[in-house]
Amino acid sequence: MDTLAMPLASAAFFTLGCAVLQTFRQYADHITPVLMWAAMLLIVAILTVASVQYQLARGGAGDMLLLEAWMATIP
Repeated sequence: MDTLAMPLASAAFFTLGCAVLQTFRQYADHITPVLMWAAMLLIVAILTVASVQYQLARGGAGDMLLLEAWMATIP
């Protein structure tokens, strides 16, 4: 059952999104930009987390994630 949890959750959220869009279809012009910005922010968050995990997995310096260490590298 654990292997089906993620696909089932994805299908449930997709169905919920379709239901919300169907319910509020007269406000589609207002909902679409909000959903677009939410999707873009989610993509940026996922890519940020993935890049940090990749850097740490490669043995990168974890201290570069701190603002002070990063700012010290700027001339």
